[in-house]
Amino acid sequence: MTCKKIEELLPFYAENELGAEDRRRVETHLTGCSNCRRLLACFKQTEAGLARFPQLEVSPALMARLKAIPSSDKRKARSRTRVPFFLARPSLQPVLAGAFLLLVFASALVFTPAGGRLLKSLDRQFHLGYSQVEKLYAKAESLADSLNSKKEEVIVALKTASPLSRDDSE
Repeated sequence: MTCKKIEELLPFYAENELGAEDRRRVETHLTGCSNCRRLLACFKQTEAGLARFPQLEVSPALMARLKAIPSSDKRKARSRTRVPFFLARPSLQPVLAGAFLLLVFASALVFTPAGGRLLKSLDRQFHLGYSQVEKLYAKAESLADSLNSKKEEVIVALKTASPLSRDDSE
């Protein structure tokens, strides 16, 4: 057995709560593993220390007060009105702050007159940029067409200027 499985069984072994087969496996493992033996010794020391604590008698008044504490179901009902636990996680706080800023910016754009002008200006700039890209694309297309028409001439010129096709008798 692996140490991980033995570590799960060690508390039960220390309190003599294991079956015969599991007890034999733990004992076999303990003969060859010093780490698990140290862990078992630690469990036994802890158990011995806890056994030395005196047993206290709980007064009836204290028991009545403890029983008057609301059960976990009532606490859960109260906590439903609060912020859900996953929204209060520290790792989400920067994301939530960014989302809040984005919502504030979007609402400023939509609900203010200056935001409407800004949106119109952005739309105009976008369309100007788009038309410039269209013109560049058309120029690149015409350049590619002109290069394709010259391709045959360049290939013929390269074949005639090839040093392999020359006559070496000169």
